[in-house]
Amino acid sequence: MNAEAPLFSRWERETRYYELRLQQDLWGDWVLMRVWGQRGAALGQIRRELCADYGHGQRIYAQSITQRGKRGYRCVA
Repeated sequence: MNAEAPLFSRWERETRYYELRLQQDLWGDWVLMRVWGQRGAALGQIRRELCADYGHGQRIYAQSITQRGKRGYRCVA
């Protein structure tokens, strides 16, 4: 098993969703993608953040998980 595997999580609350993806881009750099918006809508927002390495991406990912829980989201994937 690859120690540096891509990560994915999705959270939802009443009418909103939030997704996190930690994955490599075409050049091998680790990128944290945040996707959020209204459930059932075609539009949403995407923010990409370049990470120094996989460990840095994991730390930001973990912080985001904690923040989602504090804001009332529940993990669905």
